[in-house]
Amino acid sequence: MKSLSFLALFTFLVSASRAQERVQRVITHNGNKTDTIYIMPNDTAHISSFVDDVPQFKGDLETFILKNRRYPADANARHITGSVEVSFRIDSHGYLSNIHVTGPLYPSLDAEALRLVKSMPPWKPAMKNNIPVNGTWFVYIPFPQQP
Repeated sequence: MKSLSFLALFTFLVSASRAQERVQRVITHNGNKTDTIYIMPNDTAHISSFVDDVPQFKGDLETFILKNRRYPADANARHITGSVEVSFRIDSHGYLSNIHVTGPLYPSLDAEALRLVKSMPPWKPAMKNNIPVNGTWFVYIPFPQQP
């Protein structure tokens, strides 16, 4: 586990030194799940070390998406499927901001993914040394084939 953390830190430092515009993806392990946390350049809260606990949706994110996602009629008629990647900031109180599509799929699906993320309740923020910290997070909103 320590070698994985060292490798992730080394990769982050090399990438950060090469390109100030690039986003660094850091793989973290959260129980049995593997999450990806994205750290924006010049995010001084994360440069010296990683968070102890990544942000978490309060409840089951998959259930929330399935209950609240609406498949746009135009995308359904064209049989467009896939996932939309949406990024957002989670402040130290768990509130989401700076929500935008970073992996577009189709205009109406992108708009629905934005609507869905904007409707999410506050998250549990990332923690560093038992203190809530700001962070950037991405989620994939899936749009599977409709019957």
